[in-house]
Amino acid sequence: MQDLNYQVAKLNSEKRTNQPTGRTESALDSPAPTQADIQLINWLWTQVIAIFPKWRELYPAPEDIKAGKRVWLDTLVQQGVTNDVLIKFGLMACRASGYVRPVSPGQFCVWAWEWAMRDARIPPLEDAARMVNRKLASPSLKLDGAMYHLWSILDGHALRSANYKAVRDAVETAHAEVIRHWLSGAPWNEPVSVEPEQTLPHLPT
Repeated sequence: MQDLNYQVAKLNSEKRTNQPTGRTESALDSPAPTQADIQLINWLWTQVIAIFPKWRELYPAPEDIKAGKRVWLDTLVQQGVTNDVLIKFGLMACRASGYVRPVSPGQFCVWAWEWAMRDARIPPLEDAARMVNRKLASPSLKLDGAMYHLWSILDGHALRSANYKAVRDAVETAHAEVIRHWLSGAPWNEPVSVEPEQTLPHLPT
């Protein structure tokens, strides 16, 4: 999951910094918080302290709260967890955790991405690799959603004769592309249904 967070943060940083303003920062530089981000963290803080009743053990004084908000803001911006959907999933995970003390902002981001990807039916990298190997062994295996999109990126014909490492590397690259595609909001690639009348006629031999 750490690799996923790095990839997502990189992609979100690209989207936030690669604007037509003449800026030349690296895509891996931490994007500066916007005013909307600051408003978001103030609202999120009220939700966090409502979920975790013993929050004062970690933030007993006003200066602790101010410092805590800053750490949360910086972390969420770096990890790209600044939209309503991801915040919703992060809060859902916090409520389901049963913890009484606030989790770290890093853990909140991990949970937010995990729950959001689960909702989008994007499998973890290791699960995707196993599914690809199953598909290579059984070409008739049906895939759909994010997994079909991942398979459509790969060269299945070449991978059938590839070694384990080559398959794993190809799946890792395709998995990152699936995440990039998901973040763009574009629909998944879907299998093309071939109607009987669209098939080629059988010519006499």
